Amino acid sequence: MGTDQTEGAKLVLSDFERDAIGEVMNISMGSAATAVSQMLDKQVEITTPVVDIQSLQDIRYDNYEPALLVKIIYTTGLTGSNVMVFRQHDMQMILNTLMGIPDPPSDDFVFDDLSISAACEVMNQMMGSSATALAEFLGKTIDISTPTATVMEDENTFKNAVDLPDGTEVVTITFRLSIKDMLDSEFISVLTTDLVREILSRFINDGEVLQPEPEPAPAPAAPAPAPAPAAAAPAAAPAAAPPPPPA
Repeated sequence: MGTDQTEGAKLVLSDFERDAIGEVMNISMGSAATAVSQMLDKQVEITTPVVDIQSLQDIRYDNYEPALLVKIIYTTGLTGSNVMVFRQHDMQMILNTLMGIPDPPSDDFVFDDLSISAACEVMNQMMGSSATALAEFLGKTIDISTPTATVMEDENTFKNAVDLPDGTEVVTITFRLSIKDMLDSEFISVLTTDLVREILSRFINDGEVLQPEPEPAPAPAAPAPAPAPAAAAPAAAPAAAPPPPPA
């Protein structure tokens, strides 16, 4: 398998493995999108994952500022964490829609305890659905912690949320977030390498995808019975001998 399994070593993903982790998380986030769609009663899509490996200090999140960080920890079935970086504008738009507030997001909006709690509830629904989809895909029970949300004030906020030393490599996945007639944006998902290794090890073995057990081939149909031979026509009676000539 191309993934380096040595503790503390750099994570190396082949193109195949990048595609694999992107596809797994795409399936997982697809379920998260369905959960948001049901909450908002609008079509929601979370698609187009772009996978990268970066050192913690090299992650660029300027385009998301002012940002809101949401963290979940996998407590059963998997090891590691997922820290998501959202634009505050996007989260405010989602919350406004949930609360029936028609006003567009305000530049001077401040995330207080109430709005942080509401954001956590949205993410709890999203990531609960995501974990369920991941569990079904990997064939094991997966539980997550209650999401925690933090307003990102500076780079230290991000470091504290990720809770890893500088220089640590992580896997970043950028997703497109689309809400019909409302929002076309993106967010970053930052996964710890132990989490990525575990996910890949569940369905990749020696560089090959483990295929599900094939369905047993249907038994061949029994051959049709040979047609019965036609009954032979009854033999004709022998012709009567002619009478003897007169004396």
